[in-house]
Amino acid sequence: MLTVAKLHAGHQQYYKDAVARGLDEYYAGTGELPGRWMGRSAERLELAGDLDGDALDAILDGRDPRSGTRLTSSTPRVIGYDATFCAPKSVSLLYALGTTEIAAEVRAAHDVAVDAAFAAYESVAARVRRGHGGSTVVEADGFVAAAYQHRSSRAGDPHLHTHVLISHVGYTTSDGRWTAIDGRQIFPWAKPCGHLYEAALRAELARRLGIEWGPVRNGIADCAAVPRGVINAFSQRRAEIEVHLEDKGRSSARPAQWANYATRRPKNRDTMVEDLFAEWRARAEELGVTRTTVSG
Repeated sequence: MLTVAKLHAGHQQYYKDAVARGLDEYYAGTGELPGRWMGRSAERLELAGDLDGDALDAILDGRDPRSGTRLTSSTPRVIGYDATFCAPKSVSLLYALGTTEIAAEVRAAHDVAVDAAFAAYESVAARVRRGHGGSTVVEADGFVAAAYQHRSSRAGDPHLHTHVLISHVGYTTSDGRWTAIDGRQIFPWAKPCGHLYEAALRAELARRLGIEWGPVRNGIADCAAVPRGVINAFSQRRAEIEVHLEDKGRSSARPAQWANYATRRPKNRDTMVEDLFAEWRARAEELGVTRTTVSG
């Protein structure tokens, strides 16, 4: 699944701090993997490899991180977009409950699928506007983006997902200019590119681990070996959102996103990674689920 949300001006420091905190927590054994740069236009700014907080702060502000020169005339209200690629819950459980070797293969398959879907996304959605009143849509040379991979939800359940923060700046080879990307092109392509992510993930896991899949519904399928009851038991975050929606009488996609924000809780940043996996496996064993169960 791919969901997209706007990033608003004034939040640059939050993301800059997240880069620094992420590195500290990763090396302390409590955090996620360091983030990485993505996107064809990132390469034009010599942004590659692990994220740098100052560079991320600059690019979200519309500045060249090397020189500080403005790439756009001003910082807009929307400084970018958070495109989040989420693995199906059964895949997250395969990652959380399987062996170390299986977890590594799942994570690698997720990365391959994210890269494939994001490449397609920037090829169809990276656009700027030119001409009188922005009447002409022009293809940009991809996005400038920063990716963070996470392993858990805010409720503490296994939830393998990657946030890709897409900056509002885009480069056009036709005239050699940096300008703001056209946000109207971002959202319509999220669903088909999310389906591409899911298909690529299924293909990679079938190839790497021989995973068999249940029926594909709305572009998404679960590992056939993972029982539905276990999936539901490890979906506390989804349950919180559904309760909130029921209380408010809302059921559409946008209210669901509002509910996601409204019910957010701070992540526990003090739990060691190995303790988190041990907790997940203990919960699964209480449900009669073992590594053999989820890996088929």
